[in-house]
Amino acid sequence: MSEILAFVLRWLARLSALLVAWAFLLLIAGETYHPHAWPPAGFPSLGVSLVAVAVVGMVLAWFWELPGASVSLACLAAFVGMVHMHNYGPIAVAAAPGILFVMDWLFRRLARLQATSK
Repeated sequence: MSEILAFVLRWLARLSALLVAWAFLLLIAGETYHPHAWPPAGFPSLGVSLVAVAVVGMVLAWFWELPGASVSLACLAAFVGMVHMHNYGPIAVAAAPGILFVMDWLFRRLARLQATSK
């Protein structure tokens, strides 16, 4: 893989993670200062906790691509299994940084293996 493509992939993953984290923080701030409804009980609060851990995983993926992306994707998968939604598009958008970080890790690992085999 070319170095330019690797650079673009890494920064696309990082910027998309920042975008998702920022959107989640705005959502939490909006619900904190101007609640839409009564506080959710049970599974919805666990769902918010799972998404919060997924966002933390995205931030950790800046430094440790595979572990951070794995935490993020696992939490989003658990969220999908617990919280039934009509539209899973936002979850797909939230999963994109984790997928990009895994791709970055794979491409960098393959490049390193190819370099050592020569």
